Amino acid sequence: MLSCSNYSNASCLNGGTCISDKCLCPNECLVGDRCEILYNTIDLPFSTAMLEDTVVARVVYIILITLLVIIGLINSIAGLVTFTRESIRITACGIYLIVFCSSTIIRTIFLQTVVLTVAAYDTPSLRLWSCYAYPYISLTMGFTGIWVSVGIAIERVLIECFNMGLYGTRGHAILVSIGFLIYAAISNLPAIFAREYNVSPSGESICIYDYISHSIWYKVDTIFSYIHVIIPCSVHLICSVCILTTIARRKILIHINTKPKQHLYLVWLQQLYIHRDFFSSTNISHNLSSTKCNSWSSSC
Repeated sequence: MLSCSNYSNASCLNGGTCISDKCLCPNECLVGDRCEILYNTIDLPFSTAMLEDTVVARVVYIILITLLVIIGLINSIAGLVTFTRESIRITACGIYLIVFCSSTIIRTIFLQTVVLTVAAYDTPSLRLWSCYAYPYISLTMGFTGIWVSVGIAIERVLIECFNMGLYGTRGHAILVSIGFLIYAAISNLPAIFAREYNVSPSGESICIYDYISHSIWYKVDTIFSYIHVIIPCSVHLICSVCILTTIARRKILIHINTKPKQHLYLVWLQQLYIHRDFFSSTNISHNLSSTKCNSWSSSC
């Protein structure tokens, strides 16, 4: 660390102030021993990014978020009612679907608290909630939903390809879901420990991701972010290929007398076209894109 005591404030650049042998930079966009490094953007949590916008834009955000919450709750509650029917809930996939809908409902309800944060951000409790609690819970619930969808994909492969009983024990689905929740909670700890209040370029106190001061948490967040994306997408892709291969083999077996010279790869391609929804972005990447919407960028 370069001492600035011998040079007073002259050794601190960009308006920095020398305090206790260290240069105190005027805002979070300036870093370095002498405030010599200037960043053009900073990472802001979802609610903080909206607060940095205009008053008219805030009103638009409040209306849009409220509408999304209402639509999301109606959809998730309808799904939960459907999946709690006896014919579905007695299966392992039914347990996964119930957990998936429940996590979505929790996340959707908490999303509405962003409106309260934007409307009354000066409340200390709302400041703490919007900076630490809401992002952490939201990301945890979102990633739990992603991993539960992985459980559903694997469960379907076990049923379709390995003849596992559809109405087998539900105990493993409950344990796996709890494991996914614990893993998601641990992997999103950077959402708490890598955030701090700081002064924005406009002079307001805002919550930011301070990955410069918390480099270890930045590395942890980066590693888990790749894991949350690569592994679920890969599992969904592999499971879809396995199921399509099983379907193609069944089709060949059914029509072996009428079409004795069918090629597996041709039948597989036909089934791929028929079941192309297996590889749709809705099934694979819906949650992957939505869970990271808690971080925006703001110009310095």
